[in-house]
Amino acid sequence: MRIEIHGSELAAATAAAALSWVGHRVRWVPHASMRWPALQSADWLRREPDLLERLEEGLEQGTLTLANGEPHASGEEIDILWLAFSPEQREEAGDLVAEIAKRQQGPLVLVNNSTFPVGETERLELRMGGEGRRAVALVDMIEEGSAWASFTRPRRWLLGCDDEQAETWVREVLRAFNRRRDVMQLMPRRAAELTKLATIGMLATRISYMNEIAGLADTLGVDVEYVRQGMGADSRIGYEYLYPGCGFGGPHFS
Repeated sequence: MRIEIHGSELAAATAAAALSWVGHRVRWVPHASMRWPALQSADWLRREPDLLERLEEGLEQGTLTLANGEPHASGEEIDILWLAFSPEQREEAGDLVAEIAKRQQGPLVLVNNSTFPVGETERLELRMGGEGRRAVALVDMIEEGSAWASFTRPRRWLLGCDDEQAETWVREVLRAFNRRRDVMQLMPRRAAELTKLATIGMLATRISYMNEIAGLADTLGVDVEYVRQGMGADSRIGYEYLYPGCGFGGPHFS
């Protein structure tokens, strides 16, 4: 399929690498704040196993092309418009969608892979206009430090979609990464967007709570590691994200 990806986030880079790797025709438009030359030397991209190599491989093979100028300047029709913007680029995303929709003649599915407020996917769809134009919310589940693996071997895809045809197109885009068993979890768009925010909130709550317990343990002369092990052994709680620390790390606490 013909896919145009916008953004300079880890989610955008990973999608560009993975989707071109399986044969889709991908055009990646990094955000003006960080074009490709800057991305190539970015520490976060170089630290990701396999990711930079896959991007360079796609560029060499021609399944991935880069656009560092005007978005959609080629005038070529696309099937999928994939947005992976940071939260502060929300208004810019809306303007971009409207501009691309004007130039697009045929049907179009917008994949909102950004962490925007609840209801933003519906708002973006309104900016698309016309029949055959639909927007879905694909929740960003990328884990920093294992982005390639988490995209190509996902535990699940969380898709907010209210249109059967749009679901079919997204399934086709991700078919190579959803083959052994169906890991697509479907729900309404607003529910998917809220699930993302609720997940972030839960992770933040666990980390904050353990920091409070660590402070109390220090006051009482208790080694908090014993407490953590005891809590984690309870199947209702588990060990994940139960470590005290100096703060939250990364956009997804990964």
